[in-house]
Order: sequence, then C-alpha cells, then structure tokens
Amino acid sequence: FVERAIQSDLEQTLGDFEIVIVDDRSKDATLPRIKRFSDPRIRVIENERNLGLIGNWKNALSCCRGKYVKLMGGDDWLQPDCLSRQVAVLEAPASENIVLAICNRDVIGSQNRILFRRPLPFPDGRVSAKTLVRKSVRFGSNLIGEPVTGLFRREALSGSLELLNPYVADLALWSDLLRHGDCFVDQRYLVAFRVSGKAASARIGRKQAACFR
Repeated sequence: FVERAIQSDLEQTLGDFEIVIVDDRSKDATLPRIKRFSDPRIRVIENERNLGLIGNWKNALSCCRGKYVKLMGGDDWLQPDCLSRQVAVLEAPASENIVLAICNRDVIGSQNRILFRRPLPFPDGRVSAKTLVRKSVRFGSNLIGEPVTGLFRREALSGSLELLNPYVADLALWSDLLRHGDCFVDQRYLVAFRVSGKAASARIGRKQAACFR
C-alpha cells in the first residue's frame, strides 16, 4: 500500500511540501518500493534500529522541516485537494489561534474499496480545543480522528510526546497540540484510513478500549 500512499501525496494540488518517509527497519519490500520514486520532495530516513510505532512517530516528527505537519501511515492516502484546503485554513488571517485542521475520512479495506465513511461529530468551522478533548474523554474514544485526518502547526508540538503510549497515541497527540489553540473542522472527506488485519493500528485496537478506560 505504500506506493499508493506516496502517489497520493505527489498528486496534491499544493506543490510546496516535503515527504519525510521513515522506515522502521522493515523486513519486506517496503524500501525498494519507496526508492522507485525519484521526486526531489521525498526524503527517506532508515532507522538504525526498530523504534516501534511511537518511537517512529517521534523520529518522523523530529525530521520535519515544514511549517505544517501531517502524520500519515504508510497505507493511508489523501484526496488531491487535501493539503491545499487544510493549509488554506491555517494560513487564513482569522486562524491565528487555530493549531489543527481536521477533516472527515473514508475507511478503506485491502482492496481499496470504501467500507464506510466516518464523519466528525462536530460542525463545520472553528471548534474549541476544550470541546474536542472533553467530548472524546466523555465518549471514551478518539472523536477527532486518526493522524492522517489532521494538519497541524509544527511549532505547537510541545515535546510531551514522550508521554505517548500506543493505545491512545492519536488522542494524546491531539490533546498535546490543542493546549496551544483551537481546531478547524472541514466536513469534506479528504483522506482515507485503511483497516487491515496486518496493520499496527489493528493490533493496538484490540487492547485500546481497556487502555482508554
């Protein structure tokens, strides 16, 4: 799936960005597939040792140089106008205190078919950080979405990623960012999140509910 993920990045209508790919000592054909791409915007980093999901997240985030960051799994993909819409939100003069832009997502399977759509339970436009985090905690689940749904200001990362654990990592990341500002919700379906029995998120999900409680 990694080639499709990269291709969806390269097909963005916004052209000014970098793709930082961090390989966590994969033992399959991931690296050769990645290295087929010759676009100068792609930077490939190979970990010297396996860091695990959260360690790899932190390494990827530390290597980012852009003003804004989207954390994307190797099997996710973006609609062509995803970055342009989310960057426009964060660049708008009225968005000075908005640190995170999120969107709706499709959930796809191994055959790239949409299994179902996962809408955000928040209205279009600005939503306060307190509302997003409080509703997620009370509901007992991450209502904000998987990492691929969000684009955030790199300067808002506070360094508390050391506290992340894989069972509630998505919500922990959003909560860390939302201590510094509010969120903008776009009800358009701009990303796809893949579910697969082999994916890291599937293995984590089996214990996630208990850990969240």
